[in-house]
Amino acid sequence: MQDIKLPLLMQKMLVDSFTLIHTGENDDWGNASEKTAYDVTKVRLDPTAGFTTGKSENVRYSSLYLVYADYSLFNGEPLNIDLTSLATNDHWLIEVNGEPRTVVNVNIVRQPFSNKVFAYEIEVA
Repeated sequence: MQDIKLPLLMQKMLVDSFTLIHTGENDDWGNASEKTAYDVTKVRLDPTAGFTTGKSENVRYSSLYLVYADYSLFNGEPLNIDLTSLATNDHWLIEVNGEPRTVVNVNIVRQPFSNKVFAYEIEVA
């Protein structure tokens, strides 16, 4: 079986971008020792917020970034890093238009037949 591919029209809709920053390990004084920035392009932004309901309605995340493993670019190159640790590792930051955003959760969407990563859904607050 072949992997699922996005139709050409959907590929043209990947017009959003953000900056992903890896700060590295902290030194003895608590400062980040090294900072690497990736300009992530060809992603899709879904500005719809996610809510949890109960006694009161709470906002879980304010927007959702869809990063496709086969189409999104990191500094102009194809995806070559694992994004699953964004929500649990405090060494990663996301900046959107120069503003830092908090990663709430990262969901992995896998190919149905090969179990390869199709897309990362990054929920940001």
